[in-house]
Parts: sequence; C-alpha cells; structure tokens
Amino acid sequence: FWIATEGGISSLDGGAKPFRHYRPIPDNPNSLSDSGVNAIYAGQAGIVWVGANSGGLNKFDRRNEEFTQYLHSSSDSINIGKEPVTAIYEDQQGQIWIGTRGMGMIHFNPVTGHTTSYRHDDTNRHSLSHDSVVNILEDQTGTLWIGTYGGGINAFDRGTEQFRRYQHDPANPQTLSANVVLSVFEDRKGVLWVGTSTDGLNKFNRETAEFTNYRHNPSDPNSISTDTVLSIFEDRTGTFWIGTSGGLDRFDRQNNRVSSHYTAKNGLPNNFIVAILEDEEGRLWLSTMK
Repeated sequence: FWIATEGGISSLDGGAKPFRHYRPIPDNPNSLSDSGVNAIYAGQAGIVWVGANSGGLNKFDRRNEEFTQYLHSSSDSINIGKEPVTAIYEDQQGQIWIGTRGMGMIHFNPVTGHTTSYRHDDTNRHSLSHDSVVNILEDQTGTLWIGTYGGGINAFDRGTEQFRRYQHDPANPQTLSANVVLSVFEDRKGVLWVGTSTDGLNKFNRETAEFTNYRHNPSDPNSISTDTVLSIFEDRTGTFWIGTSGGLDRFDRQNNRVSSHYTAKNGLPNNFIVAILEDEEGRLWLSTMK
C-alpha cells in the first residue's frame, strides 16, 4: 500500500513490516519534492507516481528507491506549472494522465517525454468542462472519465481529443446531481458511479445517458449516511462500499439501499472515509481524516 499524507508518502507491505516513510531531503534532487502530497499512483514497471501540493510530479523507482522530480522548469519533460497535482492515472497503454487544481489535465508520454495539456475553453463545448480535475479513470471500453471540482464529469475521446460533458441541470432530475465531483468508480458490470460533494451518489446509464441519484434521507435508515460521497469501492466478493463524510456504507445495488452503516461508534477513528482499498486477504483498508 502507498499512502499520501501531509508529511510525505508512506508504504506498508500488507501490515507484515513497519511503515516506510519518504520525505523531502534538503538539497537532494533524488528525494521527494514536497511533503504535501495530494495524489499517488502505483503504476507499471515498479514506478510510483506522486503529485505534490506545491505543483510538480515525482517518479519513484522502487528498485533503487530514488525520486525523479518534474517541477516548473521549461527544461523538464513534464512542465505542469505551480498548481497542485490532484489526480494521477496510468492507462492500459502505459500513458500517464495528470489532473491539476487550476491547470486542467495533462497527458504525459513516459517514452517520448511529450506532454499535451487539456484546458477549459469557454468558446469550445468539446473542451474540458473545468480546470480543476479531481479524478481520472479509464473504463472497460478504454474511455477516460474525468471528474472535476465544479464542472461535473467528462468522457474523453482520445481519437478526436474531444470531451463530452455530463453536468447538473436543475430542470432535469436525470442529470448529474451536482457539478462538484469527489469520486468516480466503475464496477465489474461496467456501471459508472459518481460521488458528489453535496448531492449524494449517482449511477450512470450509458444507453440513455441518464443518472439515478441516491441521497441521504433522515427518515430512511437505509439511505446513504450523508450526501458527501468521498470514495466508492467494490471488493472481491462483489460487496459495494460507499465512503461518506458520515462513515462507511455497505450498499445493496440490487435493492438500491444501504444494508449497513459503520461509523466512529463502531471503532472508526473518523467518519470521513477518504479512500478504500482491499488487500490480498480480503481485508478493507480505510483512510480517514484522522
């Protein structure tokens, strides 16, 4: 497991060994560039990609335990400016996609070193819907989905380099429930799920391009805990988990209801479930705000 924190990054080998910590070392260009880390992605060939809060990208080679820093110099092959890196994703072809807070999305080819920037353009309805990117996901068909902090979600066609936007329309309840997206997930059946900051969970129907929204209902104990959906995960048994600001929910997709709630009262250190992972033994690992 790789864990991003405000004090660098840490690795944990299934709990069998102590945590290993990696922090910036002054005057050492082969160390982590910044202690504040917003995004981390364990990719192919033993490479871990790390996004810094101060901007810039770090490539960590687990074989020699050295970092390569890509910062703000025009001489770097990745020049992403000074905005924080908020999302990193490596697709099936080994291409790296970088989401930033304010500078859109960047495609980095690790073989050629070439970068392409995708930004919001008010005059182009096929451009990225918003320049703050919080999630990047490649689905089973090879489509890239980009969740943004204010512009809904985008489906990116790499052939035409055009974005198709899915955004909230107050006049249409079958659109995305809110434009501030916090989580995007595709389950094993190819269903896309989107969590928002204030308006619950959404299930996307690709055939009709319509969304079904699941909200918290104080009078319904089987509704989701809160309308802030931070993380979404399907474990190896097919159990579907929703991480919210009010705890962890086990969601029954057949009956569209929450079957179990887990909160600090059940032993969680905090009710903000930021991320969910599963280890080889089927145990869930949760990161929280505490």
